[in-house]
Amino acid sequence: MSALLISAINMVKSGYSYGDHLDSAIRNLAPRTISTTQENLVMLQMLQAGRVDYLLIAPEEAEFAISEAGLNRQDFLLHSLQNMPLGEQRFLIFSQQVAPEVIEHINQRLRFYHQRVSAL
Repeated sequence: MSALLISAINMVKSGYSYGDHLDSAIRNLAPRTISTTQENLVMLQMLQAGRVDYLLIAPEEAEFAISEAGLNRQDFLLHSLQNMPLGEQRFLIFSQQVAPEVIEHINQRLRFYHQRVSAL
């Protein structure tokens, strides 16, 4: 029986934490990795162009990012990692100079984004 050796190239965002669980797995498994400072939209374009084989992206961001990048959803295979711990909480911090209307507008956009992602 012969073994199949897969040599896939991963792409990660420089200086970004994927959470303790994945950061540890990346360090321990040491996959072939390209590091970039680009945002998710450009990273998806690089994936589609075949410059890398896969990248890690939060499920709530994947569909939205593909759509925002103007890419065809059918060109991507989304695979959910099993037994992943819940992600880290994220917070927005505003100075006291930010008008309440601006904060409410951001809150509305976040609610819209959450509803859009939940519907996928």
